[in-house]
Amino acid sequence: MFRLNPNGDALSRRQHFAAIKQVKEQERKAAADKELQEARKEALETKKKGLAALEAANTHVESIGASTKRMVELKEAEAVGIKPRKEALETKKKGLAALEAANTHVESIGASTKRMVELKEAEAVGIKRENKIKALEEKNSSASSSC
Repeated sequence: MFRLNPNGDALSRRQHFAAIKQVKEQERKAAADKELQEARKEALETKKKGLAALEAANTHVESIGASTKRMVELKEAEAVGIKPRKEALETKKKGLAALEAANTHVESIGASTKRMVELKEAEAVGIKRENKIKALEEKNSSASSSC
């Protein structure tokens, strides 16, 4: 029930509760550090996903350009009467599908970026919380040392 100091003597009631408070504070700090590390890890993963989505969107934009060029060629050929209309329609559908896929990737980039900003803000709040805890500890230690 009672804690002992290094000499083997029982701690005073004040020292006993101060030791309990210190243990709880260390546990709280460890939990806050773990939460902050998880937030940083999630932010990094979100950033990686955002970059991958951006690269995929760029690839789709390039394929849209190629599909559009092919569609123009088919339209010109159709005007001359060389290619059937069906092939031009299929190419147009492919171009529209590629455009829709690119829009979806752009939206996912926006969502990833928004999540990254939210995580950065949460990280900033966590850092502010750590600074407040340190300030309170310094205040408490200076108050207890003056007693």
